[in-house]
Amino acid sequence: MASHTGMGEAGCSPGDVIAGLGHSTTIGEDMKRTWFRPWGWIYRPASWQGVLLVLLVVLFCVQVFVAVDRHSHSVSDILYGIFPYFVPALIVLNWVASKTSG
Repeated sequence: MASHTGMGEAGCSPGDVIAGLGHSTTIGEDMKRTWFRPWGWIYRPASWQGVLLVLLVVLFCVQVFVAVDRHSHSVSDILYGIFPYFVPALIVLNWVASKTSG
């Protein structure tokens, strides 16, 4: 009766199989990436994924500003119009940055 050692049939662990496929990390290490780095009270992008996410949020905010500004008559109209969009977008960006910071 053979004892179970956690190794596959070829005598290697799943991490060895992944390393044999050209990856130098195991599954757990590969999932942890640093997209942002802390910078005072905010975060700055540290990878292309972070830069892409910041650009997407900025483009979204610009689009909202242009759409709201088109129908506004005063500065307060603009501020009231963009607030419900800007704040949640920036909160989600900050949350993602805090979860993917190193």
